[in-house]
Amino acid sequence: MRRIIDHITRRRDRVVAIGDQALVGLSNFLALAAFARLLPRDDFAAIGVAIAVHYVIFGFHRAAIVMPYILSAKDRPDPLPRSAWAFLAMRASLGAGLILFVAALALGLSGVSGFATKCALFAALQSPALLLQEFAKRWLYQHERPIAVLVSSGSGFAIVLAGIALVATALPVAMLASAMLGLAALVAAGIAFLLCRPSRDGLGVPAATLIGRRRDFTLWQSIAHIPYILYNNGYTLLLAIFTGPGAAAGYTALRTLLSPSVSLISAIDSTDKLRAIAAFHADGAPGAKRSADRTRRLLLMLNGPFLLAAAIFAGPYQHLVLGPAYHHPVEMAVLAGYCLLLSVNQPFETFLVVQEQARTLLFSRCLSAVLAIAGLALLGPMLGLLGAAIALLVAQSCNLVALWWLSRRQLRHAPLRAVTI
Repeated sequence: MRRIIDHITRRRDRVVAIGDQALVGLSNFLALAAFARLLPRDDFAAIGVAIAVHYVIFGFHRAAIVMPYILSAKDRPDPLPRSAWAFLAMRASLGAGLILFVAALALGLSGVSGFATKCALFAALQSPALLLQEFAKRWLYQHERPIAVLVSSGSGFAIVLAGIALVATALPVAMLASAMLGLAALVAAGIAFLLCRPSRDGLGVPAATLIGRRRDFTLWQSIAHIPYILYNNGYTLLLAIFTGPGAAAGYTALRTLLSPSVSLISAIDSTDKLRAIAAFHADGAPGAKRSADRTRRLLLMLNGPFLLAAAIFAGPYQHLVLGPAYHHPVEMAVLAGYCLLLSVNQPFETFLVVQEQARTLLFSRCLSAVLAIAGLALLGPMLGLLGAAIALLVAQSCNLVALWWLSRRQLRHAPLRAVTI
């Protein structure tokens, strides 16, 4: 009976995760599609770069706080109060906001670049709340509050819709659009912590005590994020540097159209890392591999049809959502292939992360970063956005081979049974 209940609970959590990510992904999709239509191309590019800046910061936030918090589920019993992680996430979000506002102020006073100033300011308006929202979601999952997850994301979704209506009908201003994204995330995070309040016993636990328990993993995971920035989250920044705001705006628009596939990966990853941890405890590395393989099959089954349709009907899809301002059907087909490879590769990374093999993961990410940057530098000036898309596809294809080999190698050398940390 216990096994049946656990099975139903896992299924429920996965459905909730997909529903949550559907709300978050749909709100982002609608917002960015509307902004692409309503805002000047340079302003939309600035929002896209600000989002890229957020994901750069989020990667380090994820390595230092989110992932160690998730992996702390392996600690039985947990010697520290769980609420300490929530207060650490709040302090980190406030610190990130302060740094970004200071950067925007410094850029504005220096007069170096108006575009760079806008990017930093928009990032300051969005990123702190988005960081907190992401942790709040993990907080609710680990406390087995799936309905609260949907209430939180649904509240953010409602605010995004209201913000889109305001920008579309009254104030088509980029700063308002960016602030609306930040406000929606802040409300979602606030509701999450109201529905599942952190106890005050974790308020005084210092960050060094929490992070220090997995110091090596956090360090190498943070280092592994640096190359990941270059070929994934920070790629918009590189495009803006190499080819200007126009290509960055086009890339942001195409990523928006393909965002349902990325949202699905994030949704399933939200619960499947915990599932892989449980499998690792039960059956060691082979159990974690079987869990990752099931996740990969599910992602391909769900993402494959959408990405195929997006590649075949790229032109009509772009015109329907974005209007005549953006028309890149070939580039979108290439990026659809790239997103399909992400669906294949993410479970490999989960398999390595669950075993805290951050150094191993660093190798594959460095390989991808070198290939992506080299490809962009070579093909970007000649082919523009198409060259950038091809570089990503090639880099992720090579990453697939590397992750497959590294995972097999880890499986051969792993102990037959997991050891409780």
